[in-house]
Amino acid sequence: MVKFSLSEAAKAVSGTLCNVDGTKDVISVTTDSRNVGENSLFAALKGEFFDGHKFAKGAVSAGSVCVLSHEDLGELPHIRVKDTKYALLGLAKWYLEQFNVTVIGITGSAGKTTTKDMVADILSKKFNIVKTEGNFNNEVGLPLTVFRIDKSTEIAVLEMGMNQFGEIHNLSKVGTPEVCIMTNIGDAHIGNLGSREGILKAKSEIFDFADEKAIAILNGDDVLLNKISPKVDKILYYGMDKSAFCSFEKLEDLGLRGTSWRIAVNDESFTVKISLPGDYLAYNAAAAICAGKHFGVSNQDIAAALENFKPSKNRMNIFEIEGTNVTVINDVYNASPPSMRAMIDSIRHENCRKICVFGDMLELGEQSADYHEEIGKYAADAKIDMLFLYGEFSKDYEKGFKQKSNQNVFCINELDTLISKLKVTIRPEDIVLIKASRGMKFERIIEELKK
Repeated sequence: MVKFSLSEAAKAVSGTLCNVDGTKDVISVTTDSRNVGENSLFAALKGEFFDGHKFAKGAVSAGSVCVLSHEDLGELPHIRVKDTKYALLGLAKWYLEQFNVTVIGITGSAGKTTTKDMVADILSKKFNIVKTEGNFNNEVGLPLTVFRIDKSTEIAVLEMGMNQFGEIHNLSKVGTPEVCIMTNIGDAHIGNLGSREGILKAKSEIFDFADEKAIAILNGDDVLLNKISPKVDKILYYGMDKSAFCSFEKLEDLGLRGTSWRIAVNDESFTVKISLPGDYLAYNAAAAICAGKHFGVSNQDIAAALENFKPSKNRMNIFEIEGTNVTVINDVYNASPPSMRAMIDSIRHENCRKICVFGDMLELGEQSADYHEEIGKYAADAKIDMLFLYGEFSKDYEKGFKQKSNQNVFCINELDTLISKLKVTIRPEDIVLIKASRGMKFERIIEELKK
């Protein structure tokens, strides 16, 4: 981060300096009082279950030079604003405008994070990159990512997530992306947005503040995305259709060791190996290849970046339980019907005993039970040998699975009990796939298995 003065910050957010010298500099911005450092600006956010204003005094004691606040903090040094969250977004927008940085915005129902990481890996072969880390893809996380930009940054790869209308609108306003990537339109957050058409509308907010010369990179195989006409200079489609700007064809399935693909882009073709299982990864890679070609990255560097690709924490992380010869696939970062199907497909053809540990897929609305039942059927069709189920919709998973399979199903009400049962059930050569929405806290299962 490049330092700025408190006077500059106050002007950027239309705030009022209170009990503080405006010439003092800010060298970092945080929303977590536990991460406050000397000369940091602490943004006191207020949510449904927390209020950062309660930690303002502690933040100042710990070294914060000032607090961004929509409450009167008395004699504490603070910048008074109407709403801290929107002030944080405004400050990030102003900060980004101080740099000549190209912004790539990435959204979609599934595959955002993997696509973001692939784009960053490819472009880092040629440029200095800042990218979204972890789950910092919302109205709080994206500004904090922006504040990591400095004078050396050439491209910012920003993931844009949401669960309500208006959120990506606000993120687009901060980033004003010059490249907009949309991965697909699925069912995630349908409980809040009503329909897939509603999800498309919310995701399309990425174009609301896109640069006038922006390009869109769209999944041409998605039945909704291939019909939209965003106001951009150019659209690059990717998919299996050979008429797409970037198309792909599978060459070899290497099981858990990955897949090789023939990529055709413009009038060129080259081979890419992705060292992870799952045909869905070809879509993520193709979107990233479009970005790479747009910015002039060579085919050789693109192929090298993808072959060495490592996913983010808790996404498609494969490890072996020490001393057991049991393979675990950790994909507990999040879950939706399309991503569940994709992960089941990734082990469908493995010649061993396949165990799935599933938790709830959240925010699917009134049709939640139906979605879980459908995934149960899908697991049965894939010849999954055993299901361990935890959460409100366990019985719906079971109902779907039992319609097509007589294999073992365990619906367990306590996570500790599930872990204990799983430990005594697994045996050498098993593959164990673990997946659920983030709110199910399945990281605990991974931690216990690694022990």
